[in-house]
Amino acid sequence: SALALALLLPATAALAEEQKQSFPIPLSRPGEPISMEIDILNGEIHVIGEDRDDVLLEVSGEAGGRRIVTPSGPKVVPGGALQLEIEEYDNEIEIDSDWQNSKVVVRARVPHQARLSLSTVHDGVIVVENIEGDLELDNVHGPITARAITGTIVAETVHGEIIAELVDVPEARPMVMETLHGDIELRLPERYGAQLHILSAAEEVYTDFEVELLPYEPMVERSERGRFVIEMNREIVAAINGGGPQVRLETRYGNVRVLKTGG
Repeated sequence: SALALALLLPATAALAEEQKQSFPIPLSRPGEPISMEIDILNGEIHVIGEDRDDVLLEVSGEAGGRRIVTPSGPKVVPGGALQLEIEEYDNEIEIDSDWQNSKVVVRARVPHQARLSLSTVHDGVIVVENIEGDLELDNVHGPITARAITGTIVAETVHGEIIAELVDVPEARPMVMETLHGDIELRLPERYGAQLHILSAAEEVYTDFEVELLPYEPMVERSERGRFVIEMNREIVAAINGGGPQVRLETRYGNVRVLKTGG
C-alpha cells in the first residue's frame, strides 16, 4: 500500500502559539523495519523509537500571517499555511518541507528498527532516541543528539555540538562525526574496538578508554596532471580495544570526548 499526503496547517493565531496536529501513518508491512527520510528547511526533527507497528507524526509550527499592503493599509491574507509532504510506500517514508518563512517542528514516533536520514538547515535541532538502525544526520545551524542507538552514525553540522550514544554496534562499519563550531561527545560500548581519527584544535582530547596511539600517516597523492601533494594535519590516531573500523571525529573550534556508554 502507499500513502501520500500534503499537510496544510492554517495560519491562525492559535498556530502561532505552537498548535500541534498529530496523525498515524500506516505501514505497508507492519512489524518490519522501516526506512525514514525527513528533509526540512527550517525547524526541528525529533525521532523516537517505540514498540509500535505504525508511525505517529506530530507537527507544530508558526505560520506567520502574510499581508498585502494597500492604500488603505495592510490586509492579512487568509489561508496561509505550513506545507508538509508525506509519502509512505513499502515501509519507506519520506517527509519534506521547503517552507522557509516559519519554523516547523516534526516529531515522529516510529518502530525501534528504523534506518533514518534526517536533514534540517535553519534554526535546526535533530534529536534521535531508542533506534536500532543506521543514522545519517545532517544539520547546519544547530546541534545533533542521538541517544540509546544500536547501529552506526554519520553526523555532520556546522554550528552546533554533536552528542552520540551507542549501546551496541552490530556491524563493523566506519562512522563520521564532524562539526565546525561545537564539541563532540561520543559514547561507545565498553568492549567495542575501533580506530579513532580525531582532529581538533584543542590541546587535549579526553577519553575513559585505554588507547594505543598509532603513527599518523600524511596523505600522499599524485594528481592526474602529475602534481605531487602531501597533506599533513594535527590528526590523532588511536586504537581502542585492539582497533577496528575507523571512527572519525572532527571539530575545528571545539573539544572531543570519547567515553564508555553508561559511564
